[in-house]
Amino acid sequence: MKKHFQKGSGHTKVLVTANSQPEVLQAQMQKGKLSHGQTVIATLPHVRLAKNQPGVSAQIFFCNMKDIQVTKALKAGDGREIPEAVTLPQGLKVPYAGDGFYNLENVRLTSNGSIQITATADTKWQKVEGLV
Repeated sequence: MKKHFQKGSGHTKVLVTANSQPEVLQAQMQKGKLSHGQTVIATLPHVRLAKNQPGVSAQIFFCNMKDIQVTKALKAGDGREIPEAVTLPQGLKVPYAGDGFYNLENVRLTSNGSIQITATADTKWQKVEGLV
């Protein structure tokens, strides 16, 4: 069964740290032919969430992430290298449904100084059942 979670309906803040393996997100962006300065709407499949502080935050991990699925290009890149650091400039929140894998759908993905993941009005967290 797929569970969908809309932006703003949850209470758990998502954190990104060095342990989140941002280099995997960077590699997936390079594999998808994205470049520095580019902004797209995309799905980040099979990101993992793990509770960091009960009731407060969950950490995102990119280690098992699959190919990025770009649904819309908003701004062309300049062809330069994608930075490795990942930030959540406006924060991300998820209605936490337990540790596990999620497809993070319809996020704005920008690479300018850092890789920035921003929720949109259409952002959804879809829990992926059956992965461990």
